[in-house]
Amino acid sequence: MTEQCSGCGTTGRAVPLNLVRHHVLDPWRGRLEGKEFSFCETPGCDVVYFTVDGDTIGTDDVRRAPAYKTGQAGDPLCFCFDVSGDDALGDPDPARYVRERVRRGECACEVLNPSGACCLGSIGRWKKATAEA
Repeated sequence: MTEQCSGCGTTGRAVPLNLVRHHVLDPWRGRLEGKEFSFCETPGCDVVYFTVDGDTIGTDDVRRAPAYKTGQAGDPLCFCFDVSGDDALGDPDPARYVRERVRRGECACEVLNPSGACCLGSIGRWKKATAEA
């Protein structure tokens, strides 16, 4: 499924329903069942997950929204090792630590990260965007 996000128009990336269940608040309310979701990666867009039918799950509807979605440096960029946007700009740089853990297969991005993908790219993009701002 590669529909476009109703919040920003970006093409999303299909994610498993189990991933959405893991991150959404109150998954037992039944609003997820039988739906196929995509993840919106666009920084600043309030939509985290969306369906082709126009259903959306926003940053306020998930347990922990990524810093690049909220713009809040205190929010997480790496969900496996709890690296925040603030941490990514600090010294020492946590990206090296995370990169080594990923190399060793010690991460669980496919479950812990709302995108279901590795966070290293998010850390790099956050640092670049912050430096440009």
